[in-house]
Amino acid sequence: MARAKSPEVVQLSSWAFVVWWTLFLILHTVVSFYNAVYAYYYWILHESYVEVLLEAFYVGMPPEYHHTIAFVYAIMSGMHLVCILLMIVGSVWQRSLAFTPWSTRKVGPHASKIKVTRAKSTVVRNIYSKLSDRHGLFGVNGRYFHEIQLLREIAETSLQTLQAYRMSKFLPRTLLNRFYVVLLTVNCWSSVFVNSCIFKGNEARRRFGSIALDCALDLVACMGVELIIVVSYSNDFDLNLDISSYLILFNNEWMARAYNEFQMVVVVSWWDLVSRATFSIGLLIGTTGMKDLLQRLPLNDNQVAQSTLTAVAVKDTKKMAQSPTGTLVSDKVIRTINLGFGIWGALVLALHIHASSQPTLPQCLMQVRPWATSRPSCYLAGLDCHTLQISGEINEVDHLWSEFDTTTVVQMLIRHCPALEVPNRFTEFHRLREVKVYNTTIKDWGESAAITNTNHPELTGLYLIRVNMTDGVLPAGFQSTDFPQLLYCIELSITNLRELPVDLDTKWLLGSLIAIEYSQLSVVPPAVVRLQPYYLSLTGNPITELPPEIFEIDVMEILCISNMNLRELPQGPRESPPPHASSAISRCRTHADRIEHRNQIDQVRRERDAAWHRNMHNGRERDGLVEDPEQSEEPGQVEEPELLERLLQVSDDDAPANALVDSEIDDYTPGEE
Repeated sequence: MARAKSPEVVQLSSWAFVVWWTLFLILHTVVSFYNAVYAYYYWILHESYVEVLLEAFYVGMPPEYHHTIAFVYAIMSGMHLVCILLMIVGSVWQRSLAFTPWSTRKVGPHASKIKVTRAKSTVVRNIYSKLSDRHGLFGVNGRYFHEIQLLREIAETSLQTLQAYRMSKFLPRTLLNRFYVVLLTVNCWSSVFVNSCIFKGNEARRRFGSIALDCALDLVACMGVELIIVVSYSNDFDLNLDISSYLILFNNEWMARAYNEFQMVVVVSWWDLVSRATFSIGLLIGTTGMKDLLQRLPLNDNQVAQSTLTAVAVKDTKKMAQSPTGTLVSDKVIRTINLGFGIWGALVLALHIHASSQPTLPQCLMQVRPWATSRPSCYLAGLDCHTLQISGEINEVDHLWSEFDTTTVVQMLIRHCPALEVPNRFTEFHRLREVKVYNTTIKDWGESAAITNTNHPELTGLYLIRVNMTDGVLPAGFQSTDFPQLLYCIELSITNLRELPVDLDTKWLLGSLIAIEYSQLSVVPPAVVRLQPYYLSLTGNPITELPPEIFEIDVMEILCISNMNLRELPQGPRESPPPHASSAISRCRTHADRIEHRNQIDQVRRERDAAWHRNMHNGRERDGLVEDPEQSEEPGQVEEPELLERLLQVSDDDAPANALVDSEIDDYTPGEE
């Protein structure tokens, strides 16, 4: 006689049951460990360098909420740990693989009756039985299973769609976006196929398949995306979340990618935390339902017992197949909603395909493809005049910037432009965080295209490396009275800057980090002293005398005055410099015994600059600020490697480094081609 199937459970052979039991154990272990690791690292996050990056990026929730987030992840880890303990204790208690200590091997309604009889011993257990028993309100064999499953799918699909949109907005990883969208689409379509075609004659398998597909997507949404991103950064951070090499901070592509992808890894809002908890709890509920639906066939199963089971199966099949009186939602409405899921999956897939069809632009060094946008989105915009074969005239730059959505740019890198003219479109880069200009002559950066707090409220860094400015004067675009309120980091290195505006202290921010290195300043601008910089480097300028006031800045932590034309330090400052400032100055002058020839470079700065120069010499174009040596012969560009080798020589017989810089800079005049 053929073996009949129980309509309430999915019957498995002993080996199949072992496989599923092992899969559930592995699943709970992995998810519990994952949440525990998240909880641990959120607990110690304030002590790590990652926290420095997050605060610099303004990504994630404030540090005071990190322990709360850690508690939430710890609770989610504990819930899955309880499932692991129940499986192990239940298996030991019953001397056979089981999901809980109270699991029963019996199939059909008799198993339910045993559980209900025990539940009647107390009121609490009676309530639990009516709600969570397999035939209760929320049970997998309950009369309202499909209605509850629909509500759950609607909630989870909404959150998963939101996550898919955020991935398209932040992740430049095409394959990861494609994989998640395909999985989401399959999950939406599964509601149609599972409930209409697949397992149509077996209610238990139909319910099991529906829950299993939901759990698969919950698993990817819960930890899959974050895990893939975190693994890609494993070589950049150690187990204490400290950065392995500070050189990567000078890699523009890495920084732009990290800014985007960290928003998918860390919790950015309370709503984000709720959605993550929803996926984890949904995975827990789903696996619990799947366990209730699985039943192992007894080894001594025989035809007589099976015949009895068949009789019960006919009765229950009719009961479960028909729509009971009082059902909350009719079968027709359920089918309509399932069809809606299929349409929603097709819509998500169409949005992804449309976004993927956007052209790849050479001026977008890191491009993302968010849904429902008319223009490509760039997070790292690069204007490489040599690669693009332009000079940097205003019409050329404006045309290139008009081809993508300027409101999505986070970092901008301008390189190798012999005559850069910045158009007014620059004011549309409202999310800009850093601007880096390298090996370029700024012909015009006017007030109409100025850096302002109104148009660039998130800008935090301005870096000009090997840049010439017309007449050696700071462009008007850097002197707005509406200066960005977060722009504290300003670096001008190897430039022809000869002077600064006398009223610059009324425009730039007090307490900034200012580096004007290897430029043409002959005196320390009074405005710089009045800016009260936290960090000040005047390395490499032909300055012969330092004002005493520069040593009286209370907030200054580091002052670098190496490679200058100083013969002596000022005598008798009006006030003793603060202890921390004295210490910083001494570190900048660790070998000041030959100050008449050259001041020694600050040790910290020299290590950073030397590593940066080595990268440039090795031709690491990917570093963003690195020039390809093969391009150094192009018109309007300075032959960098030879100069850097000379700059890095430390022999006492060498000429001062600033003299070398002067000779090279003078050959590169504004507007020269």
